[in-house]
Order: sequence, then structure tokens, then C-alpha cells
Amino acid sequence: MVTITINSGFTGEVLGIAFQDGHAEVNPETHRRALAYFRQADGYTVDDGLPITATVELVFEPGEQLPPFGLADQVPDGTTQQVIDWVEVDADRARAALAVERAKLSPRTTLIASLERLLETGE
Repeated sequence: MVTITINSGFTGEVLGIAFQDGHAEVNPETHRRALAYFRQADGYTVDDGLPITATVELVFEPGEQLPPFGLADQVPDGTTQQVIDWVEVDADRARAALAVERAKLSPRTTLIASLERLLETGE
């Protein structure tokens, strides 16, 4: 299980995750998209039990814009072409798909390159 903490002591639901007094326990297998978002969103702390010396790849580069809240949950869990078709030329969707893909244990480098190119060129 992974613990998510929100700084405000919030009780309620965010991205399908139920928080009680600012804390939530989630299964990383069933909530990977939400975890990808919470790892990068301001105001949240994700404790996955990894030792401090663990290497964790950043989902976003410094200065890179976050996708709109909740959009990461809509990214299709399918083939590279299905993800590209969903994104079309929408920069927000591309950011969300990029965050989800980078958060995977085995991210698809061709999909990442396509999404990065779309964000750079708009095509």
C-alpha cells in the first residue's frame, strides 16, 4: 500500500481516492494514474515505502506544465496508437499521457518521444 498525504488535512475524494484527515492508503496497482498525478501535484506527499536512496524518475521536467487536474485518469491504457489517437493535437492531453507513461515501470520510449515532439511542435 502507498500513503498519500495532503497538507490541508482534507477529508473527501480526489481522483477516486478517499482522504480522511489528509491521509489516504491506496493500492499502487489499481491507482497508478492517480499516483502519477499526486507525485507531481503541489500539496501532496506520496510515501511508497521506498528507501531514501532509491532512484525515482521524475514524471515532469523542471518548469514543465502539469496537465489539468483529473485528465491523467482519462488516458487510455492501450497501444501507442490508441494513446496518440486520444491525444490528437491537444497539449493538455499530451501532458497527461506523458505523465502517465513516464510513471510506468517500463515506459514506451517511442510514445514518450512522440508526445514530447507534439508538445514541442504542436504537431
